[in-house]
Amino acid sequence: MRGSSNCLVTQTRQTAAMGSKQRAAALLVSLLLVGLQQQAQAADRPLQFAIVNQVHFHLEVVAGAMHVLKGMTSAPVTIYLPAKVLKTGWYGFTTWLGNKEGFLWKECKEYDGVTTYDLVWFISPEYHIPWVQQVSQQMKPKVAMYMVHNGHIPAADFNRIKAMSGRFPLITLSPHVAKNISAKAAPIDPQWVLPIYPYSPANTCSLADIQAGPSCLKGFSVQGRIEKSRRNYTEMWEQISSYRKAEGADALKNFRLNILGESVEFFAVPSK
Repeated sequence: MRGSSNCLVTQTRQTAAMGSKQRAAALLVSLLLVGLQQQAQAADRPLQFAIVNQVHFHLEVVAGAMHVLKGMTSAPVTIYLPAKVLKTGWYGFTTWLGNKEGFLWKECKEYDGVTTYDLVWFISPEYHIPWVQQVSQQMKPKVAMYMVHNGHIPAADFNRIKAMSGRFPLITLSPHVAKNISAKAAPIDPQWVLPIYPYSPANTCSLADIQAGPSCLKGFSVQGRIEKSRRNYTEMWEQISSYRKAEGADALKNFRLNILGESVEFFAVPSK
């Protein structure tokens, strides 16, 4: 189907060099949606999707989810966000998205309690869990996707999200978080999917811009709170070091890595 192939491209570009288990995880959304598309075609109607993010952060994940789902249905994808994001230009989110055709924007408080969806992607279910539980029950999705961002959330909160997910696996953004929660998520193995939004800046950084300071960043960026339990910095350093040893120092002369976020614990960058 056309929609499923769009999703496959989005996911597998980032996973071509990974093992079979990781590739299977990256295709999870596609496989779920193929089943939904067959049901919708039988009913002669477009699929109804919603993305719910009741907090004012994790917006980069919202953008990636939007890109993945947009090509899967001819109906608008409904995006539920806080008023803080939609009305104040928070982080410039709705501006840098560019073309917003194909989406229906609503404040979370505008959900009417009766509209149902074929698929709902809950981006930040570990926050305001009672509200998420209520909305999930009211939206009655045939497929519900719950993203777990932090493997160290309290057990009681984790179990409530796990109960909501039911027969579907919990979703994470990275393999190390999926591994971290695997024992708690049993008997259904968690999967990880990294949705990507193909953003192109209006003006790219020149060499002079980069040398002038951090106002214009170029290269690969790791953004978010700087905390080891959230992001595996050690493995990242090891991968860079291994590549340098294998290819030589010149191979990294154009490589730039930007670490962006609030540091809540001691953080150091290896000298080599």
